[in-house]
Amino acid sequence: MTQALIDTSVISNFARVRIEPLIAVVVPQCTTTDEVLAELQSGISLGHLPLECDLQWLSVVTLSEAERILFNEFSRQGLGPGESSCIAVAVTRRCSVFTDDKAARSLSQSLQLPVSGTLGILVSLELISEMVSQQNPNACQMHEADVVFNLILIAHCNRSATSCSGVQPSIAAC
Repeated sequence: MTQALIDTSVISNFARVRIEPLIAVVVPQCTTTDEVLAELQSGISLGHLPLECDLQWLSVVTLSEAERILFNEFSRQGLGPGESSCIAVAVTRRCSVFTDDKAARSLSQSLQLPVSGTLGILVSLELISEMVSQQNPNACQMHEADVVFNLILIAHCNRSATSCSGVQPSIAAC
């Protein structure tokens, strides 16, 4: 059963720092579409994403006829193939969407779909890290995840057109 559709923007943010499988830690039953895979392949071909991009953890769905109709409608509204396909599947299969695209988030919300993105996954990973630290205060297992969390957060804030004011990266020393 599909729980969430993950679009290109979210997967590529994690792939750039080679931690894309961490998405499945937060969203264990996540899936994507053939259209998103095509966009990711294009990113790899153009050198925007690493050649070693690991997507084996991710299941992939093909659009049904009803989803293809919605896909075409969303594409006419200006969304890209990845966003259009993920939202089309989410509508018909009643699941959430993970995207960082502002227009796709707005459309998802207008369709009453649960929506999140890169920062939502990062916050969840940070909460998991804190829980592990509280259970075993002497453990350093999550130190690397803390560093990765902060690197992604800094990169996202540097690229983001939206404000990240008030969000402070903090690399906790073990």
